[in-house]
Amino acid sequence: MDLPTSPIRSQNLIFEGCRALAAFGLAVAVTASARGDDIQPPPPNPAQPVDYIDWVNEAFGKDVRRNAAKSYQAAYRKIKPFDGDWGSTITEPWTHNPEVGAWLKENKTALKLFARATDKKDCYIPLKDPKPVGVRRFDRLMINAEVPHLNEHRTAVMGLLAQGYQAHAKGKEGLLIENALTCLRSASHLECSADSASRLAAEACASMACRTLRDALQRSMDQGQTATDLLPRLQAIIAPERSLERAVLYERVAIWDLCQRVYIDDGGGGLKVHPHAKDHVSVLSKPGDSDRLAAIGYEASLRDANHYFDRCLELIREPFPLARETALEVEALVEQSTNPIVGGASSMWHVREIDIAGEADRSGTLLLTFILAHRQKHGDYPNRLDELDAPNLGQLRVDPFTRRDFVYKRTGKDFILYSLYLNLRDDGGNHDREADKVFWPVAPGIW
Repeated sequence: MDLPTSPIRSQNLIFEGCRALAAFGLAVAVTASARGDDIQPPPPNPAQPVDYIDWVNEAFGKDVRRNAAKSYQAAYRKIKPFDGDWGSTITEPWTHNPEVGAWLKENKTALKLFARATDKKDCYIPLKDPKPVGVRRFDRLMINAEVPHLNEHRTAVMGLLAQGYQAHAKGKEGLLIENALTCLRSASHLECSADSASRLAAEACASMACRTLRDALQRSMDQGQTATDLLPRLQAIIAPERSLERAVLYERVAIWDLCQRVYIDDGGGGLKVHPHAKDHVSVLSKPGDSDRLAAIGYEASLRDANHYFDRCLELIREPFPLARETALEVEALVEQSTNPIVGGASSMWHVREIDIAGEADRSGTLLLTFILAHRQKHGDYPNRLDELDAPNLGQLRVDPFTRRDFVYKRTGKDFILYSLYLNLRDDGGNHDREADKVFWPVAPGIW
């Protein structure tokens, strides 16, 4: 299906189609909730605070069988930080990069352990207990729980990709693809975490891995055969996106925990704000925040927080074009709120943008691989996406930003494939952070 040439006409069509999809999607979500498929956390209790750190670890880790967590943790403990410029690893010649070479040699064992962890099917890395702050009520505050080793995970991913590029420079093409697939599997594992920070890190790792795979395909001396060999392995890794609803639930529970610990018995049957709350709760750092929270009260604070996260659920369930409108409303809700707890809540819109960009990267990379494999089988690229023999083509060809086809155009003997990306406007394949996301030809630049 060709996109209309007029950007205004194109956006109008996108919005009309998405309104119908949104109505269907919300109905499905309500039905799922009514069946009890979602995880139900215990309600907050200021008199005897729920240990939500333990609850999260149990609720999100209970169905994990062959857990890769310990293998990752063994790798994290051995990974050394890298103080150089990772970007220089893809500035030829890669073999003339002594800093990266020295780091790879020092971290050889750690990278092997990391790669071995990705071979396991499931993963849930539990939250680590926060450091005690000296006031027992705030010692296990969920917003202070440590998200395990995200920096080490990202360093390992960049190290493996750098290792692949250096091997490629020496004529070992296969290792670049192998390491990129390893990094993509690790991103899928990281995506199993409930917190937004891990979700953002997962999408960043997936994006780097997908970009590297596209680059490897473009550099290959036999693109069609390389793509044909890559396809089954890539299909086995790229699974449907995990819903962001769990991330919203995680953030909601973190705020519930905040409320149940900030408010304490006032000795007269009511609740007051803990006198040391402002010293240990970052969202109460501004002068007068504790007084404002005391005036609002516990029940009203919970209502404000729940209203905010209910709107966040709308935001992540709606198709992207409509969600942009909802995001503005949610942003206004935060700006206009006098409740410091709402003002300190995570921005789920940023998470949604990064998440959907990761979905586009995965789908675009897999679609590209099918296109290159098509040429290997039929002697030429397809004239239209309809000609591809790909499972779930109807879903694969859809740009998650627009809910319409990725843009695919033949350009003489070659082709161009791209997403309209964040601005939802066809910029003619102009690869830019504010314009299109081009999958082919691979744009120059760092991951």
